[in-house]
Amino acid sequence: MKKENIIAMIEREFTELNDTNIEQSIRELLIDPSTELREWDYGKNEEWHQCWKVLTHPESNTGIYYCTEGFGPTCPWGLMHLKGTDHMSIGTDCAWYKTFLEAFFESCAVNNLKK
Repeated sequence: MKKENIIAMIEREFTELNDTNIEQSIRELLIDPSTELREWDYGKNEEWHQCWKVLTHPESNTGIYYCTEGFGPTCPWGLMHLKGTDHMSIGTDCAWYKTFLEAFFESCAVNNLKK
């Protein structure tokens, strides 16, 4: 996967949003996609997957990631912690979504939306 493909997926979702205030609020949190290896708790011991970090919300220490492995085949957009020593794995299925916008609207970042 290339970062350009991930950016294109997000841009396609923006075309369906139809709200420029929400789109602008989201764009302020987007970052240049970068990869991180995250541990997969449900596979073999010490199994890691490459995840693309695309949005950060430092106030809540969370971000939106894209990963085609783990929950990725069905739900490739996930909410994960940005840093720390606890909770730094891919997490559980309830934090993974089919679309970027679903992940955003379930994230703490939604509290920063401009009115």
